[in-house]
Amino acid sequence: MKIKYKKERELKQKTKKQNFQRQKGITLIALVITIIVLLILAGVSIATLTGDNGILTKAQTAKTETEKASEEEQIKLAAMNAAMNKEQYYYETGEKDEDGNPIKVPIPAGFAPTQIEGQNSIKDGVVVVDEKRNEFVWIPVDKNLKVKGTEKLMAKESTVKQSTDGKINYEGVLYDFKNTESTVKSNYGQSTIEYREPAYLTDSNHNGDNSNYNKDTNGNEIVTEESLQKEYNEMIESVKINEGFYIGRYEMGIDKATNTAVSKAGPATDALQDDTKMWYGLYTMAKTYKNEYNSIKSSMIWGSQYDAMLNYALTNKSEAKKVTETGRGYVGKTAINTGATQDDILLNVYDLAGNHYEWTLEANTTWSRVSRGASWNWSGSPSVYSGYNYPYGKPDEKKFIAFFSTRLTFYITNI
Repeated sequence: MKIKYKKERELKQKTKKQNFQRQKGITLIALVITIIVLLILAGVSIATLTGDNGILTKAQTAKTETEKASEEEQIKLAAMNAAMNKEQYYYETGEKDEDGNPIKVPIPAGFAPTQIEGQNSIKDGVVVVDEKRNEFVWIPVDKNLKVKGTEKLMAKESTVKQSTDGKINYEGVLYDFKNTESTVKSNYGQSTIEYREPAYLTDSNHNGDNSNYNKDTNGNEIVTEESLQKEYNEMIESVKINEGFYIGRYEMGIDKATNTAVSKAGPATDALQDDTKMWYGLYTMAKTYKNEYNSIKSSMIWGSQYDAMLNYALTNKSEAKKVTETGRGYVGKTAINTGATQDDILLNVYDLAGNHYEWTLEANTTWSRVSRGASWNWSGSPSVYSGYNYPYGKPDEKKFIAFFSTRLTFYITNI
């Protein structure tokens, strides 16, 4: 009996052990299956939340589109206000200067501030719009021609060209930029044949301003030594009175209906187009931007205006590094709409580091005009001197000419 009982007990223990092992195996399999199911569910959840059609992506897209629609409405409203603004006034940004006084920006007749967040402070760049929705950014300069918040001169009295009418002749002060610092160019000024403005190009061997390229349809010179000096003097006198000037928020485009210059997001013109062919075509088109109140006078950008903008950007910690930073501009097989690259924005101004080289009124040598920034064939920084080129371009290199556009600026006429 004892032997039989012992065998039965061993059999029960063996069976119990087998059942436990079987249950343990089932539990491990169930655990693995559960983990796999959870991973699948997690993957589905992540895919649902992220990805092109994910909830988070759609939510961000909806947020961006809502903000864009809101900004669009605010710009429309600002354009309507601009149409009703028939005289100059001062817009208070809500900021204080170093003396504790309210900061005010002069708004010329026919314009209004957008008052959009990020576009309504002097620090970030106050954006204004006209009734046709051209957009410009205010660059502050004090009465002594120093860029606001700096000791950097924008211009100075010329020691080379003496006025014959008793008025002061001015010349631009030009800069080199490195990291977040700027220094006056060592090789600039009207006493040299290097970087300078205003300047008439005298080299007939290389088709300077005394060539047939510098002629309008009536055979008259488009620019003369006297006209360039006069234009520069008038701009600087306005800057002194109004303590600043306006720069186009976008590269220059053309309103095809009126054949006039615009500063709008959209297609930019270039030096290959019939209406803006070569430097002289861009220069001439830039003068066509005006309004019914004659409250402003437009121009192709001067080199000293470009540098004033960059020097002002250096006073803003979040903007300063962008002045010399590369890789932000658009590079591709051809130009795109100006304003399309959201990474290439400095002080609310688009496309300084890509899309088109921007031809200026600045001269270098006796035969070339300076271009600034970078283009769609090469991404540089806003502060780079991208080259100096014959103002008539290189007609045999059409693709080369298509790299070049310019940027509008205007000053207040105080009429």
